[in-house]
Amino acid sequence: MTKRLGYIITEENVTEELCKAAIKCAAKKKTRRYSVRRVLKNLDCYAKKLRRLILDGTYKPSPYKECHIVDRGSNKHRVLHKPKFFPDQCVHHVAIKLIEPRLKARLDTYAIASIKGKGITYGYKAIRRWLDTDARHTKYCLKCDIRHCYDNIKPDVVVRAFEKFIKDAKYLALIKKIAYSHTSLPLGNYTSSWFENLVLLEFDKLCHENSAHYLRYVDDFILLGSNKRKLRNLLLKISLCLAEQGLWLKKNYQIFPVDKRGIDILGYRFYHTHTLLRKRNTLHFMRTARKWRKHKTPFRARSLLSRIGNTKWYASKNFKEKYLKRINRKELIRYANRRY
Repeated sequence: MTKRLGYIITEENVTEELCKAAIKCAAKKKTRRYSVRRVLKNLDCYAKKLRRLILDGTYKPSPYKECHIVDRGSNKHRVLHKPKFFPDQCVHHVAIKLIEPRLKARLDTYAIASIKGKGITYGYKAIRRWLDTDARHTKYCLKCDIRHCYDNIKPDVVVRAFEKFIKDAKYLALIKKIAYSHTSLPLGNYTSSWFENLVLLEFDKLCHENSAHYLRYVDDFILLGSNKRKLRNLLLKISLCLAEQGLWLKKNYQIFPVDKRGIDILGYRFYHTHTLLRKRNTLHFMRTARKWRKHKTPFRARSLLSRIGNTKWYASKNFKEKYLKRINRKELIRYANRRY
């Protein structure tokens, strides 16, 4: 059994510099808000307040602000629960910063998303490497999705996962306050992705040990192998492991030969010989390019540059000649660097 961590919330660990760094991280891309600017203007004062809240154990979560959005990528309706900037978001960043290096070391290598250095690029390179160097063990793919993952991870499951990892009573008390501030993992909360990864740690280990290659992106995951029957038999083990955490798989799981259908994940479709951009992403790219040509603004320039980044490894020469060569990237960058 791995030794649990202790002495996390101490005078030496929770410094004013750490609190300042947490406030600055929480303030990224939010500096237009008055509440954020006010905190940044009096950074020293608020860093001291934040430090005392954590050391004295007097932090109390504020009610969440509910926000309804439609996800442009999947066209799904989502409900976000936004915490107050100070103290809630700042406390969340401090809580993660205190254990981040040791938490990263425990997480699975190919459990990606919401972790610095482990995004779509990291996942793309891993899948591409497996397909290029290990054709035998990437013959078949099992693709699954965890049903309503964030909504079904309850606070007591999160607390149990942390108790296996940490023994510091003060830190566990802080985690309980954050976890029990909502009935599940709220979308829009900085801690939610970290909590999910820790809860699914045993699940990740099971998948890694029983398959040739495994990768999980939030609640979507793939397992690669040479035998279709072994992948099908693995489904029962996976379902039982998830059931212990109060989770279950969607019924639309798929087991298929990679060469015939390709692996549809991370916005791409992977084959042994090449990679294609997902059809939906191609349509989004074309729509964004049309909007840019009609009316050139800094926001649309940034959106189109982001879409161009997604086409970096796209293998279609026809697409590159038809769309990418027509775009003046220097003009895009010039507009993107402008202020509104």
